[in-house]
Amino acid sequence: MEFTLNNQQVFPVGTTVKAYLASNWSQANLPPSGAPKGAVAAEAVVAADGDVDLTGLGESIDYWAAAEVGGSWRYIHFRTAVPAPTAESVEAQLEVVTRGANWQDGERLFGFSAQNAAGKKFELLQGTTLKPDEGNQSAAVITRVLKTPEASFSGDGAGNLAALRVHTTAVAGSEGQAIGIAASAITLGTYEAGHSLADGIGGYFLGISKGASTRTGMGAFVNGRREVNGARACGMELCVTNEVAAAPQTFTGTLPGTMGMHLHPSGQSDAAVGIVAREQPTTGVKFHTLIGVVNGAATDAVLADYSEAKRSILIKGKHEKAAIAIAKEAGPLLIGAEETANAAVALEVNTSSLNEARDPIANFKGAAGKSHRIRLIENGGTGQVSAFVAAGVNAFVVGTAINDSGIAYGPGTTFHIGANAKTSMFRASEAGLGFFGSAAVAKPEVTGSRATGAALTSLLEKLATLGLVTNGSTA
Repeated sequence: MEFTLNNQQVFPVGTTVKAYLASNWSQANLPPSGAPKGAVAAEAVVAADGDVDLTGLGESIDYWAAAEVGGSWRYIHFRTAVPAPTAESVEAQLEVVTRGANWQDGERLFGFSAQNAAGKKFELLQGTTLKPDEGNQSAAVITRVLKTPEASFSGDGAGNLAALRVHTTAVAGSEGQAIGIAASAITLGTYEAGHSLADGIGGYFLGISKGASTRTGMGAFVNGRREVNGARACGMELCVTNEVAAAPQTFTGTLPGTMGMHLHPSGQSDAAVGIVAREQPTTGVKFHTLIGVVNGAATDAVLADYSEAKRSILIKGKHEKAAIAIAKEAGPLLIGAEETANAAVALEVNTSSLNEARDPIANFKGAAGKSHRIRLIENGGTGQVSAFVAAGVNAFVVGTAINDSGIAYGPGTTFHIGANAKTSMFRASEAGLGFFGSAAVAKPEVTGSRATGAALTSLLEKLATLGLVTNGSTA
């Protein structure tokens, strides 16, 4: 169609003005800045009277007229006219069929509130409680058979490719939510036989890929977007309401009566994954935290796994800081029970509730033929104790051979064995050994002749030095 634009104040006479689809910009209703985007839909030179005659434009479409003036781009928004309807086109666009003597006999039942006034311009009500509609037909149907070339739109096409488009804008000062579309379904049924459960489903969405398609059949695409700092965006909010005040529900591993979200596969084969997330493929934008739970959102468990999958959690990605990190205020890591026997511990392995003994209770296994050690504890300084298995000569400590094992402690420190809060009965250091509370000393040398009592006296003195005997009178 032809469209005439006139605005000499923006585009001087003789300027070449070009028209671009407004949908080329993500914010189609805001004036663009910089150079235009997309292909040129039409162009013309501003005539002496200021008119810009643009031809070849589509009907009822938003455009931006653009031209570079004085080194900067100027824009004017315009929308082409809707073609005048004919009797034939009106009949093709809308067919209203009324059923029953009075089509307004239908009841205005809505699940969200009681403030449901009659439609301002149009209502289609079918059936009443006393006279329900028993037909297996929708009250209204809108269909569209589509074949739109990519050159005529930008992005994924959004609303222009839809069979039905609705919109609500809450202007500045509005104190009510702007809701694009609201749907509810109320069930009073109890039928649970056959293939139907008589549920009340607010929205039922089905996307199908079939034939030679290699694309995704997507049930729904939901996108929450923020465009100014300080605003909020939520991709989707799910809410489940339990209005039975005296009946809070718990999860015991079976399908509960109240669920925030229920995932289940269908078809003839297993589906790959219930929930998958990835970074934005073109910009690389990521989530800071993929799953976050705030305040008191959960009372018993954030994740409860009652399945019999081969693994409950499988971690295979590379993680810079930790595969699993537990902050100091989070509580202990507990294995083998649901409550700790000692709340002061950071790690507890509890096998008392198992029907059969676990032996060993814990096992740290490395590759065969390699030297391995486990740092049992350290204090951040030189104090440390490690258990080791050697793979060869002098591994970890001098004197080991292949498959030898032992305990190693920090150089310059003393290794103790003793009862809690009591004097240690064994002490080992680089200098030597000590027994029965004696300090560790170097290996003593026994002196004196074998034929004299001096040798026995010397031996007793050295054993006493080690703490192995009490050195009584030698008279």
